[in-house]
Amino acid sequence: QIQRLFIHSLVKMGGLKESTSGDSVYGHFGSVDFPHNPHIAAMMVAQEFRVGLRSFSKVNNIEVECGISLHFAPNTLVDVHETRAQTTGGEIIQKWLDTSSTHVDTLHRIEKLVHELPGSNIVLTKSFLEKLPDPSPKIVPLGAIRLKGQGQVVELFLLPSDLVSESTLSTFKQKFFQTGFPEPSTLKEAA
Repeated sequence: QIQRLFIHSLVKMGGLKESTSGDSVYGHFGSVDFPHNPHIAAMMVAQEFRVGLRSFSKVNNIEVECGISLHFAPNTLVDVHETRAQTTGGEIIQKWLDTSSTHVDTLHRIEKLVHELPGSNIVLTKSFLEKLPDPSPKIVPLGAIRLKGQGQVVELFLLPSDLVSESTLSTFKQKFFQTGFPEPSTLKEAA
């Protein structure tokens, strides 16, 4: 049900669902023409999904929260896979999309980082934030980080959940991030 919440928002805004990995589901924008700016659409999906999770939790009397990550990945190859199976009822064709690149790894690793924070938090890379024409004033800088298995340093920003206090955010930033523009060799490695 939770993945359906995400996929409904994604498709409605012109995004495409990719294959899922464990309890994660990915989507991307820009592969098909759609009237919305893909970066604005992705941000709208993230925010709508966050609200949807809160509503789902209340209706079902459980607490479901997750990390949501947004990253701009230019010129990423999208593979379309297809499986065909013959059944007594006829042929079944299933298609799915996959973008296996360091960009997907970046998304997965930054999403895992915000599991340390309460609520559903939206984490954005600098490359994504720079594409938003009118970013929310509630977005806060986290700092620079070297992600495990990646050679490049990434600068991250957060649209925090209403459950994240200033002290919790400060502790989180001290644990994982360095501010300013430190030398890459001095950066902490995470996730």
